[in-house]
Amino acid sequence: MAYEQLEEILSRRSEKIAMFLTLENAFGMILVALPCYAISTGMPLILRIPIVITAAALGIAATLDVGGLTFYERLLWGARGLVRRWMQGDRITPTMLIGNTQPMHAMRPLPRGGPIRRRSTPSQRDRDLQIEGQQS
Repeated sequence: MAYEQLEEILSRRSEKIAMFLTLENAFGMILVALPCYAISTGMPLILRIPIVITAAALGIAATLDVGGLTFYERLLWGARGLVRRWMQGDRITPTMLIGNTQPMHAMRPLPRGGPIRRRSTPSQRDRDLQIEGQQS
């Protein structure tokens, strides 16, 4: 049952709860402003109000959707990309390309003495053709 509730919240995250405020913006505002409000309890009111208002504005700014991603999503995807480059390097291999299928078995060299043989010189090929021509 909890999974259905989470799905409902995720599907409604861009739902407006005020003229300029979405559910996601309100959550970001609360997430940033509430700790600042709790930390600034011992401060005078003239300092406390600007701190809480700035924190609330920062929470809204962090959750604004610009170009399809919010600020915190851009940071998370950027960090993911940096970690991936650090772990795998900058080189792109064929296995990283989309739509690339892996072979079912590894490619192995031909065995020595097998049915396929390498011809060493062009003159050997010419001799083989002459022998075949004479046998016919």
